[in-house]
Amino acid sequence: MALLKAWPHHEKLELHIGKWSSGFSEQEIKIIIAVALNNCVHHKSLKIIGYLLTSEKIFLIVTGSRKHVDDVLTAFNKEIAQAITEMRNSDKIDLDDLYEEHPFTNQYLIQLITGQKIELRYYNAEVERLKDKVSNANFCSAMDYAGAKGPVLVTTKWKFSP
Repeated sequence: MALLKAWPHHEKLELHIGKWSSGFSEQEIKIIIAVALNNCVHHKSLKIIGYLLTSEKIFLIVTGSRKHVDDVLTAFNKEIAQAITEMRNSDKIDLDDLYEEHPFTNQYLIQLITGQKIELRYYNAEVERLKDKVSNANFCSAMDYAGAKGPVLVTTKWKFSP
């Protein structure tokens, strides 16, 4: 068994998907995002530690400086815009309308999408709801930490530390 390394500097992002998603199915939205993320992994040295894709939000934990993450997000935006333009046979879209960035502060969700167990001495409805959401998500890094292969390339060698 390989030793897990301590986390390097990381950025936690919660991206609220913009209006471009209307007219696409939930599955199409997730596939567009997954392909764009994988292209950034291959071509921009993006290292993803955790993610969860929903039809309305992208939860993402990546390694690197904020400058590197900003550079990768620019490439990510272009990837999504190109996919939308091709799928809709339309003109270019405004990159600023793709999503809104918000702080990703939900420590329970961060733990779950990075393969960590949450053990509480009491019942917590929010944690149980999140556990259910993550365990049933087809586009989530929790499956990579459980030993399966998810649709987005994830680096699972890091040991979680908040």
